[in-house]
Amino acid sequence: MGCRLFLTGQWWGTSHINSKRAGQKYKWEPNSKLYRGNIANQAVHYLTDLMGVSCKGIVISVLPGLFALGLFYSLAFHMHHSLGGWPTSIGERGFPPALLIHATVATSYFWILILLSIFILPVAILVCLLVSRWRHFVLYFVLYAFVFVVSIVLMQLAPEPFLYWWRD
Repeated sequence: MGCRLFLTGQWWGTSHINSKRAGQKYKWEPNSKLYRGNIANQAVHYLTDLMGVSCKGIVISVLPGLFALGLFYSLAFHMHHSLGGWPTSIGERGFPPALLIHATVATSYFWILILLSIFILPVAILVCLLVSRWRHFVLYFVLYAFVFVVSIVLMQLAPEPFLYWWRD
C-alpha cells in the first residue's frame, strides 16, 4: 500500500484526512474515486498486486538512470557556474579542482552504466528468462534499461556547447 501511494505521489487521500479515528491507516479500496480516476494508480496496482513487483525493486531499478541524469545536469550547472560560461575548448584544461573531480565522477559513472547496459544487462535478462524462478526479475532489468534510455534522451536537452564538451 505504501509503495502504491509513494509511486503515484498521493500520500494523503481524502479518506485518510477525514478518518473517524485518529491514526487510522489509509485504506486502498478498488472502488474508491482515487483508484478509478487515475491510470497511474491502476498501473501500479497491476504491477504490485498482480505481478508481485516490489517497491524496493522498482526504486533500485530506477535509481541508476536518475542518478546519471542528476550527475549530468549538476555537472552542467557546476561547469557553467565555475567557468562563467561553457567550455571554449575540448578537454579539461583550466578547470578548477572541484569541477575536475565532478567531471571525472560524472563521466566515469556514465561510462560504467553504458558498459554494464551493453555487456551485462543482456546476459542478466537472458539468464533470468532461462531460469523460471528468476523470471520476475526481468521486469526490473527492463525498467532499468527504459529509465536509462529516457535519461540519455533527456541529456540531449542540455545546451549544445556543453554537449559538445561531454561527447568529447
